[in-house]
Amino acid sequence: MLFRSQRSIGDAASAQAATLIAEESSRLYDAMHGIIPRLTPLVLDSLGLAEALAELADRTRSAHPGVNLDLKVELPDVELAPDASLALYRAAQEGITNALRHGGARHLSLQVQAHPRQVALSLQDDGCGFDPATPAPAGGAGHHGLRWLTERVEGLGGTLVMAPARPRGVVMSVSVPR
Repeated sequence: MLFRSQRSIGDAASAQAATLIAEESSRLYDAMHGIIPRLTPLVLDSLGLAEALAELADRTRSAHPGVNLDLKVELPDVELAPDASLALYRAAQEGITNALRHGGARHLSLQVQAHPRQVALSLQDDGCGFDPATPAPAGGAGHHGLRWLTERVEGLGGTLVMAPARPRGVVMSVSVPR
């Protein structure tokens, strides 16, 4: 009988320790998710937005050989604030990741153009898209990256719009002031 009671005490202590570990792991995961988006890729700091996007496109093509990613960047002599460059880079990164992971896209087209008052990024994919009758992915539960990105872009005075593409897929449009 003594053996059983010691075992019950040990099981309770193990369960309590496991709960504590799970809670701490969750807290650390949330903290890391808060920090990671704020980190600036070295290529963005050293070479600028156009080169950083080219490098992102090359990495995507290497990691996903069956995916076609077209990139067109027109930023002649445009100097963007570091926060604006980071927001556009993260928009491209998040859009590409979501198109591949959630949409099953095989073709993506990323365009970035400078206009007199803003820089616009457009990412279109041929994935499964989303139902426009349901809340847009940028506001949906589980879309933390898009939610963070929307807040960041709007904080800069810009806009982020997600819309279904025709005949299928998603178009993400982001603009930030120059």
